[in-house]
Amino acid sequence: MIQTREKENRISYAINQDRSTTYIDGRLAHFVKCTVCDSVRYQVLFTRHGFKWVQCDACGMVWVNPQLDLREIQAIYEVGYSRKHSTEWTRVKKVPLRYRWLLSKTKQYGGIKAGRVLDVGCFEGHFLNFAKSQGWEVVGTEISQPAMAFAREHLGINVEYGSLEEIGFPDSYFDLVTLNDVLEHLATPRETLIEINRILKPKGILYIWVPNFDSFARFLLGSSWGAVIFPWHFQYFTPMTLRKLSNETGFRVRGFSSRGLELDIHDPYEELLSGLKRTQDAKIVRIFKRVLERSSGLILYGMSRLFGIHLGAHIEVFCQKIQG
Repeated sequence: MIQTREKENRISYAINQDRSTTYIDGRLAHFVKCTVCDSVRYQVLFTRHGFKWVQCDACGMVWVNPQLDLREIQAIYEVGYSRKHSTEWTRVKKVPLRYRWLLSKTKQYGGIKAGRVLDVGCFEGHFLNFAKSQGWEVVGTEISQPAMAFAREHLGINVEYGSLEEIGFPDSYFDLVTLNDVLEHLATPRETLIEINRILKPKGILYIWVPNFDSFARFLLGSSWGAVIFPWHFQYFTPMTLRKLSNETGFRVRGFSSRGLELDIHDPYEELLSGLKRTQDAKIVRIFKRVLERSSGLILYGMSRLFGIHLGAHIEVFCQKIQG
């Protein structure tokens, strides 16, 4: 595994169950064990804003410790909704190629041309809106009430409010479940994947898209990499730990790759604390970064597909439910 340049002395620590909660910047936070293997022993990689990024001694999983309480996270989402809404809304007229790719690969791996799809953490429902246009029956879940309201009122998407485990869909109900930039936000990803396995039909497909902690960009920028490093991303997956978690929760990996560069170094938590908006790069800088990211992204994707070297900024996984 690539290690960050800002690492601290690699001394093993153990979680003290008698001190399981604390406060950071007046926000409630909890100390937690490894979500992949349940180990309580870890080493500190680096610290930002009072949060420690730690690596499990047993399996190599990286997570934030302590982690903000889910209620604190939800409050942050509500504060940041208007900014993210304006960004998402500009993409509605142009369907991302990844959406088309996702549905084409679902057909390839699962033989499913159109069925029932659940997008966990669907935000405003733009992926589901595209899937609906392709003949799919669509359902979403969301914990942001404004985002849920937008999906329902403007796109006519059926969105359930709350966590997936709380909602309780029927057994073997969906042909496809998607986790687009969601798994890294979850406090208990193992339990969520087990629940997804329950509600997927036999041979149903699970799609996962998460930041790659072993990416070239994270190695280059270290703890400043804005695409991954902020404390409401709880989990930091690598190809090894994501494969392990998928296999152990009842899935067989059918397609695995990494892609993208994303040379992003902004600090969302600092913006949250200060109330200042992110400074926009100059136009020439944005153009240069876009050209660099697209050209290098193709190289990184090729390395991933041809040689199994996964250095792209994001990991993309297609899993199929293993029949019991």
